[in-house]
Amino acid sequence: MSLNCALAKKGYGEMGLSGSIAGPLFNIMIGFSLSAIKKLIGNNKSEISIGIDKRETIVLSIVIIFIILNSIRILLQVFFNKFRLNKWVAYIGIVYYSTFLG
Repeated sequence: MSLNCALAKKGYGEMGLSGSIAGPLFNIMIGFSLSAIKKLIGNNKSEISIGIDKRETIVLSIVIIFIILNSIRILLQVFFNKFRLNKWVAYIGIVYYSTFLG
């Protein structure tokens, strides 16, 4: 995270932004895939069963909705700013994140 901020301060904002998004996404994709493969090999079954109760399903649904809405917000905001990022993208992101945590 500090490397991404340093890149943005040196004028490489696009590189810092892509690192902030692509790095965690890559970690989630590879981590989930490798753990799923390990689980499949260990059980010798063709499917994985994940036990999630009703409360966890509701929380997970809310998180997914917030992620989708935030992605749409960023896309629209960047589109209407002629594909330039400004301070308002960050300010609205902070408000959105605070709302999500609250």
